[in-house]
Amino acid sequence: VAWSFPLAAVVLTHLPGGGLSDNANFLWNFWWMREALGSGERFFSTPYLFAPYGTDLTLHTHTALNAFAGATVFGGVSPLAALNVTILLSLFLNGFCAYLLAWRITKDTGAALIAGLVFGGSPYLAAHLNGHFNLTSAWTLPLFALATLGAFCRALSGSPAFASVYPAAIAAGVLLGLTAYIDYYYVIYAVMILAALV
Repeated sequence: VAWSFPLAAVVLTHLPGGGLSDNANFLWNFWWMREALGSGERFFSTPYLFAPYGTDLTLHTHTALNAFAGATVFGGVSPLAALNVTILLSLFLNGFCAYLLAWRITKDTGAALIAGLVFGGSPYLAAHLNGHFNLTSAWTLPLFALATLGAFCRALSGSPAFASVYPAAIAAGVLLGLTAYIDYYYVIYAVMILAALV
């Protein structure tokens, strides 16, 4: 809330960003997800752009995971409020998930708190509050690293039952898949994290 102030105070009425630019695209994504779910249309294509033929949205900066949450979990509020709430939630999750990863590695609460604050409050994330809301949802990256690290540690522990590896490995796979519905760049970063951990 403090990092994005005054967003929490205007969550129902204002679109974040330095004017009307890419930020309006993300608001459209939230509106389109609701339209697609309500009408049975496919989210990854739309008849509303490039009329009369429509267009494919597969390579569009769609933020499908956040828009899906905005259409379902936060479906009782306007698309603008849902967008703003998911931005605030993502900012919290960025720091919290980095905290979890750092605590797993260090077992030091203070160090993990600093790591969460540094990651969650990074200038990279703050700069994207001006309109590239897909890039403010980086929380899947530390969670993916945490799940992957857990799978590797269980596999290398010499445990005779590899069944203990499966939940963490499945979680890592699910997180990698979810990351694609936030931003494709982050999938590349997750694969680089995987390579570094290997």
